[in-house]
Amino acid sequence: MGRAMSISAPSNLRGYSESQLYDHLKRVIDDAFRRHRQENEASCDRNGWSMDDFRFEAGEGKVNLLGARGFSKDTMAPVVNSSLAWDDTCFVIYKLNGKKRVESFYLNTEQNSVDKKEDPDGGLSFLLEGNHRYRLGFHKGSQRALEPESVVKTIWDKNQNFVDDDNPGGPQWLSSINIHFGGNGASPEGWSAGCQTIRNQADYDAFRTLVESDTSIIGSIANQFAPKPRKDGTRVLFYTLVDGSYLVGTGTPRRETRHPKQGDRYDKPKNGKGPSRRRPVKDRPTVKRGNSGQPVRALQKRLTRLGHDPGAVDGIFGARTDSAVRSFQRANALTPDGIVGRNTWAALAAGAKSLR
Repeated sequence: MGRAMSISAPSNLRGYSESQLYDHLKRVIDDAFRRHRQENEASCDRNGWSMDDFRFEAGEGKVNLLGARGFSKDTMAPVVNSSLAWDDTCFVIYKLNGKKRVESFYLNTEQNSVDKKEDPDGGLSFLLEGNHRYRLGFHKGSQRALEPESVVKTIWDKNQNFVDDDNPGGPQWLSSINIHFGGNGASPEGWSAGCQTIRNQADYDAFRTLVESDTSIIGSIANQFAPKPRKDGTRVLFYTLVDGSYLVGTGTPRRETRHPKQGDRYDKPKNGKGPSRRRPVKDRPTVKRGNSGQPVRALQKRLTRLGHDPGAVDGIFGARTDSAVRSFQRANALTPDGIVGRNTWAALAAGAKSLR
């Protein structure tokens, strides 16, 4: 299906020293940047950004953020993830007095505690895995938080299955996907439609203090938890979001396909016993440029979910979808011929994006 990943690691990271963990997470971030380079270049062209923004900062006191979706802070291993649990991890990676430091926090990368008054239909703006630009700012105008430096790339996932994009228009660019406090309870609390949220007020205050201590970041002039600098920072904070499986080299994302507390917004099989399953890989037809229909639409949705932009999800296998397929195939050491056969379908179903 594809070659082995360039990152190798045991089934969890608990045995790593802090220095080893720093080096390992830096490699994950660097590999994620290389994997998403084409997408980042397109984002820069679209928004007038610089590729220098997407860079790990190794200088004294410079913080870097890594979000691991479906990765337990307690076991330091991949887990099945949900919008209802603290099953993701935020790593803050930096140097202090020349020493490599890593702090970890309980995270939820797809919080969706629906407030019927604000969003009667529910829904989730799902931050795509990849590289994102953030700055110090405020959540809803008052609480100190991190906010996008302009916009971040998301998909609208109304049925909350972590797979399909429910918006035919494809990815969205939003300015409202902040990184903020998410509650003290066993599950994320309060209304949020896809923000990155951190558990426990004391931990969140420690997180804010740590990030504010890097006065090179834009927005540090409004510091509340660390001393204010004489002038504002100029650096965009680099936030990388990856599937937790990449931290241990398995490359096989695991997703919970149903969230029982969120209602019945899912397709059920005729026997009514549970959520529907995707069509087996072996039964999927081979598709290529010039084809159209539901298999092509499913292909486009999956490519979008994995960060390879096929354009509009319209069921038409045109030039842009062909380019996205070839990009995905190259990223997974498959023959980049634009033909989606059994091997490519299998890689898409597994969510594979082999690190190079």
